[in-house]
Amino acid sequence: MNNAINDLFEIDFSILLSIKSVHANRILNGTKHFELRKSAPKNTPRLVFLYDTDLAAITGWFLLKSIDIGTPKQIWEKVGVRACLLYTSPSPRDS
Repeated sequence: MNNAINDLFEIDFSILLSIKSVHANRILNGTKHFELRKSAPKNTPRLVFLYDTDLAAITGWFLLKSIDIGTPKQIWEKVGVRACLLYTSPSPRDS
C-alpha cells in the first residue's frame, strides 16, 4: 500500500470544501497549492473532500498538509503570489 492509503486509516476528522470546478481541478492536478478562506475549521482535518459547486458533486479528495492562520498581511507575506489571487480592479465580484 502506498503512504496516502495508509494515512487514510489514521484519519480522525475530515471536511467538505465547497469550491468551483476551475479551482478544484487545479488542486487535483497539483497546480494550486493554497486555498485562502476567511475562517479556519475548529478542528484540523487530515482529509479534505472537494465538493464541486458547478457540478453539485464530490469530485475528489486530498490529504491536508497544514493550516496557516493569521491576518491577511501575515498570510500574504507567507504565500504571496503563490496563492494565485488574480483580480482586476475593480474585482469581478463587484459587478
